[in-house]
Amino acid sequence: MIDQDIVHDKIFSPLSSERIEAMGQISASFESIPDREQAFEDMLKLSSDKFDEVRESAVFALSTVFSKLPESGKIQTWERFVNLTAYPSEKILKAAVQALVSAFPYSPDKEGAWKDLMELVNSNSSLEDVRTGIIRSLPTLFLHIPDRKKAYSDLVHLAENEDSDVLRELIENPDSINPQFPEEDLEKDRKESEEKGRTSEEKSRKECGEKESIEKSRKECEKKLEKK
Repeated sequence: MIDQDIVHDKIFSPLSSERIEAMGQISASFESIPDREQAFEDMLKLSSDKFDEVRESAVFALSTVFSKLPESGKIQTWERFVNLTAYPSEKILKAAVQALVSAFPYSPDKEGAWKDLMELVNSNSSLEDVRTGIIRSLPTLFLHIPDRKKAYSDLVHLAENEDSDVLRELIENPDSINPQFPEEDLEKDRKESEEKGRTSEEKSRKECGEKESIEKSRKECEKKLEKK
């Protein structure tokens, strides 16, 4: 068993190598550490370290122990991972994406976590490495989604804007996602998604037609009043 006090002191060491060493010791011995809350706070603290190497080691440590964290810790850590995908360092944002993917199966709110991932992929502000990293991991992520029909609809919508072989394979070959997920259901969802798109377009056209009709009637009434 490690001496937690000594490891905790390394968190404040001026040497980045000692801070990195502390992350490795905490993640390797997390289950036997007396004060897990303190250990968690130490990892979270160094995930904001000024040195990328230390940040990366903290992200890796947090992703390693994620499944063992209490629900509140998982939520806080997930939010930190999401925020780090916007960090201006390729090394850190890639580590953050990998951490999100590995943590996803243990998220206490998978629907919310899936929504976060879809927002990252669809966001214009997300870097290409973030979008690509998440899309490449979709086959794995999809297996842990509670509402797979809704998730599949999200994939169909995503495919409209993303040119990805992985995404195309998921849409065109549902069995590659999960052999136990009925293909007829996926085909139904695909058609429903297309139908919603057509219905929305028809509704917009109808509303425009109604507005034009109302405007025409208004002008006719004005002309009649002028004659009177």
